[in-house]
Amino acid sequence: MIRKYWQITGKTSDKIIACSDTDIIRLYPKASDVPDFINTLQQHSIPQRSATAIPYHYIREVHMEEGKNSIKLFYSKSSEDEINCTDQETKAEIFDFLKTSIPKAAYARKKYSKIMAAKNQLIILLILTLLFFWVYDVASGMEDGYEYALSAHRANGIIKGSVILTLAGLGKTKLILLFSGLFLTGAFAAFRKMSKPKIVHKLLMER
Repeated sequence: MIRKYWQITGKTSDKIIACSDTDIIRLYPKASDVPDFINTLQQHSIPQRSATAIPYHYIREVHMEEGKNSIKLFYSKSSEDEINCTDQETKAEIFDFLKTSIPKAAYARKKYSKIMAAKNQLIILLILTLLFFWVYDVASGMEDGYEYALSAHRANGIIKGSVILTLAGLGKTKLILLFSGLFLTGAFAAFRKMSKPKIVHKLLMER
């Protein structure tokens, strides 16, 4: 029996999400069939076509990150899915309903630290820094008259060497301009992540 449903708008959203006593149900009606689907749901019944049911007992975890347009469903370590919803209020309603409906669901809220929120961007900045000093050193050697040649025996080593020599061939001035732009872009991205650390609401199922 259907306990609650949500009709969701938005190009990237699922059409209709419904919850029964035992399942999450995703519905994908054609535009012309939406009134019939809604009428069936209002009768607490499940439409017999264009529906996919996800039993609650299949779900291991549910994650809802604030600001994101989806709720993530984790079935196993290597299997996951998403409920797409661009409306944040509706997304929160769905999550809250699941929180009280899925048996043995433990709720947790995780707020990431500023460093963790920008971890990927900070790693990229570190890689850029190391790469800059490496390439700049080669570029300096070239301008001082040293010659460099590829001597790696592995394909990936030759590719890396080619990239380094190509960048070094730009010269020190162009390298500084190029990496300055990359650093500024990376620093801005890291600042944005750090200024608003992500908050994730989780449901953890006891098994």
